[in-house]
Amino acid sequence: MDTKPQRVIVDGNALAVRTAGTGQALVFVHGWMCDSQDMVLLAAELVEDHEVVLVDLRAHGQSEGTPAAVTQADGPDGPGRFGLAEFARDVIGVVEQVGVAPAMLVGHSMGAGVVLEAAHARPDLVRGVLLIDSRWAFTAATAEQLATIPGLWGEEYPQRRACMDDLRRRVLPEVVPDLPVQEVAAQSSRSLLTWDGRTALRDSPVPVHAVVADQHVPLIEPARAWKPDLSAEHIAGTGHWVHVEQPARVAAAIRRFESWLAG
Repeated sequence: MDTKPQRVIVDGNALAVRTAGTGQALVFVHGWMCDSQDMVLLAAELVEDHEVVLVDLRAHGQSEGTPAAVTQADGPDGPGRFGLAEFARDVIGVVEQVGVAPAMLVGHSMGAGVVLEAAHARPDLVRGVLLIDSRWAFTAATAEQLATIPGLWGEEYPQRRACMDDLRRRVLPEVVPDLPVQEVAAQSSRSLLTWDGRTALRDSPVPVHAVVADQHVPLIEPARAWKPDLSAEHIAGTGHWVHVEQPARVAAAIRRFESWLAG
């Protein structure tokens, strides 16, 4: 898939954005410690009749960020500047500056939280949100999971970084590792694990559809108790990078959601 690279400036950061195709816009947002390389296979399934927009969030992939300016006050209990709200501003800036509103926002894992937050902030720019295997939009983090946050600020980070690199390489053997620095990973992890995703999902101002891999199927029905009108589907035989393992099936889910939106 041939893409046209460009730079979009948001909060002083130059974000790497690639576009291709024409038609209704789909904006793809990657997950935690990842970048837009993860979204290329899915975008390629849809570029024939859509404008696809791939973005590296601030301080990820080829985008600029300011992690060196993070201070001690931005530690595990501080406000942070690399959280879901900040990443949502990146997405909003891309939609506005590339000129693709109203766009469908497609987010994987942490990116699902990002696109939900972007839709809450600017529903006028968004025609729908599709979540790919988003655990934290369905359930809150446990005490054990929250206890992992401080470790990312210390000596545990290199091991977690190596683990993420290994996981990505299993599904994307050609991926070029370009993981965010420790401060960015730690802040974004804290933001995601403390995010009130269920309320964000329940109160979404735009239609939402969720695609779920095998590991998160048990979360669907409890989530429907929280949001009775939840639209979700399971793509069997897939892991967390369902959109990489089965891009054609996820693309088909996007098309079905678009057809439903069109009435």
